[in-house]
Amino acid sequence: MQERLAVASELRRLAEAVGDPELELEGAGWTVVDLLELGDVAGADIQIAAASLLAAALHRPLYEWWTSVFRCAQAQLAGDFDEAERLARETLAIGQRGQAENAMHVFAQSMYYIRWEQGRLAELEEAVCGFIAKYPAVPAWRCTLALLHLELGREDEARAEFEAIAEAGFGTLPRDAQWLIAMTLLAEVCGRLGDAARADELYELLLPFAGRNVVVGRAAACNGSASRLLGVLAAVKGEWARAERHFADALAMHEAMGARPFTARTRLAWAEMELARGEVGRARELLADAIVTADALGMVAVAERARGLVAARA
Repeated sequence: MQERLAVASELRRLAEAVGDPELELEGAGWTVVDLLELGDVAGADIQIAAASLLAAALHRPLYEWWTSVFRCAQAQLAGDFDEAERLARETLAIGQRGQAENAMHVFAQSMYYIRWEQGRLAELEEAVCGFIAKYPAVPAWRCTLALLHLELGREDEARAEFEAIAEAGFGTLPRDAQWLIAMTLLAEVCGRLGDAARADELYELLLPFAGRNVVVGRAAACNGSASRLLGVLAAVKGEWARAERHFADALAMHEAMGARPFTARTRLAWAEMELARGEVGRARELLADAIVTADALGMVAVAERARGLVAARA
């Protein structure tokens, strides 16, 4: 990661030396992505603001689209989903004017995460299936469908989709820009299905990314610290101490980032682990905090799951 930051910095230095603002924007864009992956949201915010000014000065819709994508990701991380949706639609319009090839793809990725947090994934089922058909070489869309099935209460469909991906081995998924998000989505599904047999392979694949914020593409969205998903997988395997360390690391990272949606998701996952090992009192504390944050941000599905766990132990 530090090497990537160094390369992006060198790219910007060269761009300034030769007076190439477009090349400078390329360097700035990758700097933002790298800083987000490191969890340095404050640093990324500074870079986004600077890149936005430069993009506006160039009057190039393509570069304005890039910086608008970043601002949408900022709003998502902060839990301002109404603003994130407004920016996602604005970003799509800019991208289409600038003939950005991936404009609709990025819009769909952003909206998936927004609707997931709002508990409204049913609205996107047709679109997700459309992307699976259109981009068969991008398995991340099939992973999103498996999670969508789970969120809509269709465990059998989710398990079938998960098994279809797992049969060939998770290690066979292409190591492209979508690989890490695919892995974390699969980890979400694996944890919810309680599939301990599959958890081992996913855990080993994700472990090198512990402590890294999972960025979707060029920051269309984020899936929080990979440590949260490592905690989920460790908990499925009954490795309580290891899971607790991962959850503590994830919560600390999310709090430092100001990523309130992921503090709620981390506390929910941690509480589920505590309930599984019989620590009801600790679980109640975590669930109470998760509910307060989820209610404040309009995270309907997370709030409902947390309340369901509280009611089941009442």
